Amino acid sequence: MNKKLTNREKVILELISLGYTDREISSKIYLSPHTVKGYRKQLISKFNSRNACALIRKAFEMQILPLGFQS
Repeated sequence: MNKKLTNREKVILELISLGYTDREISSKIYLSPHTVKGYRKQLISKFNSRNACALIRKAFEMQILPLGFQS
């Protein structure tokens, strides 16, 4: 991953790691579900991942999300 994450991307990444759906995330941070879906796709692309599960795994491996992370 070459690009730095924005604050919004970090928040969305954390919420994805907690298992929230796009609709649940959108309601928590006051964005449309479509916008959250776009952020999810952008994160998957930035991490060169195939899906959200691989995205989260890479985020833990890169220590972007700490082990034992809880919200």
